Amino acid sequence: MTLLFSGLTTGIPTAIMIFGKAGVAQLVEYKLPKLGVAGSKPVARSILYQTYSNFSSSPLLIEQAGFFVWEKPMSSRVVNILWLAILFLAVPAWAEDRVVIADFSSGTTSGWQIKEKSGKADVTVIKDADVSAVRFRSANTSFSLQKEVHVDLKKFPILTWKWKVTKLPGGGDFRKSTTDDQASQLFVAFTKAKSIVYIWDTSAPQGLMEDTTPVPFMHIKVVVVRTGAVDTGKWLTETRNVYEDYKKLFGEEPPPVSGMRLQINSQHTKTSAESYFADVLFTKK
Repeated sequence: MTLLFSGLTTGIPTAIMIFGKAGVAQLVEYKLPKLGVAGSKPVARSILYQTYSNFSSSPLLIEQAGFFVWEKPMSSRVVNILWLAILFLAVPAWAEDRVVIADFSSGTTSGWQIKEKSGKADVTVIKDADVSAVRFRSANTSFSLQKEVHVDLKKFPILTWKWKVTKLPGGGDFRKSTTDDQASQLFVAFTKAKSIVYIWDTSAPQGLMEDTTPVPFMHIKVVVVRTGAVDTGKWLTETRNVYEDYKKLFGEEPPPVSGMRLQINSQHTKTSAESYFADVLFTKK
């Protein structure tokens, strides 16, 4: 049995290699990414298999390809302990408690598609008050960022996100097609026909839950999470139980979430708006 360690990051090995009797090596590499939502934690990044042979049975310290290798026969009990330690590091408990949808700490919108419905999109990834976010600016336009996802709401029913609105579209009110503009909309798509959209509206009362203006072959339910200018200019964290919202709005068990969209629009009121999104994720109860 052989162990290999390559480099240390805050006391945690960035690589661990185990050699079995057959000469097959398994390398588990760790990285500390910027998550933006819960600090930096080690996650399993990749697994690489290589074959080594003709190692002597005596203890030996050698340097090979920039790695330091310690070779020494070990008992089965020690081997089991080592494997348990590796599995504990490779699958941190917190990783099973969340599904990250949007994390803009990389400085890009990688993984998202820009969709322009009216006019040209104005999307920028910025750092705002130590929050890595995407900023939307709408001037008589309508556009979004969207991506395909797969989230089982029975396992991860809670949706959380951060948003900030700095300018509301004047006269916006989703209850009329001629004024259906919002500075911030977060769409949760389940099928091609069914969606829930959580919005920050200019006029509609907070807490209102009803159908949006009719869209052919679509059933879109609107939840007004925020309304008016009272909390504009502030970063706010929202939490919704999407599982319960779906059952209440559609009267049935929800299918898995299949897509997410972050959107802004002001083309109906022919005004302008500005908003920010950050750290969108699903968690367990």
